[in-house]
Amino acid sequence: MGEFKFLRRLLLVKGREFYRRNGLLICFNFWKNILLVMPDFWYGFESLFGGSTYYNIMLMELFNVIYCNFPILYFAIHDKEY
Repeated sequence: MGEFKFLRRLLLVKGREFYRRNGLLICFNFWKNILLVMPDFWYGFESLFGGSTYYNIMLMELFNVIYCNFPILYFAIHDKEY
């Protein structure tokens, strides 16, 4: 950084945006993990915790790739604070 006059804008504007975006994406990831794990957790009660899973392994991988990575990428590209 060449001059200290840019430090204020860097910390107050860009730092605030970074903090806001990370906070929203962390909440999105918690919500995604709850949606992925809770049906499997309740299925554990039905199957008497026998070790079987409710979902196919490939379906869980596709859920992580399609329903979780693409919304994050879309949000990262198009997010603007108004």
